[in-house]
Amino acid sequence: MPNVDPIVRFWLGVVVTVAIGVTQGTLVLSGAIPADWIKPVTAWCGIIAFLGSAFLTTLNGGGATVSSRVASAASVPGVKQMNVTPEVAAQVTQATRANATIVTIPDPAVIAAAREAAPAAAAVAAPPAAEIAVAEEFAKRDGEHK
Repeated sequence: MPNVDPIVRFWLGVVVTVAIGVTQGTLVLSGAIPADWIKPVTAWCGIIAFLGSAFLTTLNGGGATVSSRVASAASVPGVKQMNVTPEVAAQVTQATRANATIVTIPDPAVIAAAREAAPAAAAVAAPPAAEIAVAEEFAKRDGEHK
């Protein structure tokens, strides 16, 4: 599903909320528009409220994917680079549309397994401690969001 900017979703939500208010009678149109228009406007607001609510639900569901969430973050002008695990990088590289660079971080489990399998080789090929700390922090955050 294509990514839709969260600001666009926000304004669609405002339109749907106004339409719901008109349909439910919370937003009174008497005196704001001609009396002959109130029934058709209220009817159209009901249609807009129903279809808009369904559409926003679909957009928000599509926005829950990993690639959509990363693309939303990448659309922020100040975001120039994101550090992600290799599994996430495979899903999101195209979603960022070259607005931000995707950088993979080492997986702590892979690093630990490599150290156990060949301690001498792992010591030579091990990433700096700062990269390991970042990888462990991402792993911890990923576990919190599941």
